[in-house]
Amino acid sequence: MSLRILPAPASRLITPTPLRPAVAELRSRSDNHFALRSHCVYCTLGICNGVNLSKSLFTVDAVANEADLIAPTLRDLYRYWQRLRVNGALPHRRAINPADFVPHLGLVNLIDVVDGGRDFRFRLIGSIVDHVLQRSYTGTTVSDYPRRSGREHLMAIFTSATLERQPYVGCGKVTSVNFKEVTYWSVALPLRDDEASVSTLLVSNHFSPLPTTPL
Repeated sequence: MSLRILPAPASRLITPTPLRPAVAELRSRSDNHFALRSHCVYCTLGICNGVNLSKSLFTVDAVANEADLIAPTLRDLYRYWQRLRVNGALPHRRAINPADFVPHLGLVNLIDVVDGGRDFRFRLIGSIVDHVLQRSYTGTTVSDYPRRSGREHLMAIFTSATLERQPYVGCGKVTSVNFKEVTYWSVALPLRDDEASVSTLLVSNHFSPLPTTPL
């Protein structure tokens, strides 16, 4: 796999890996504002899509169809998002009704786009996500997230979905309850406002293994 950088700060390390025979592209407008196109492996952790990654890698990828998503929760929310599209347009944020996906609410987040995608605010975070992360981030922003690798991964997924106006999925690892490593997958589904700008992201998550400590 080849990698093209258009441009990237000299301090940012991006490591390609042959997950797919495609060209990955990183477009950077500032140190914290970038979008990934095609498939790119970019600074975080673990085993994703059956590929062993080093402890400093994570993945971000555009979603072509539901077959790209490994878990029922991710696929169900993707299908729900697709059903809300009219004539190919992005779903309106007001079309989202949590009652439509009650079985998955604990794994779903609503993310507000801040300043065109220069930051993102966690409007609502599912209870299972809070449990895995060991605290509530509702009301905070991605720039507030304490771990640098986590900030970079969330920014990569969310900015890509916002600027490309299409679903993106990311995979990495997080240290959860009892200091156990958990592999996570997050798919970000863009929603529009009245001006057709992407203003909100509907995010579905999957964790493996799911921590068993009581909520």
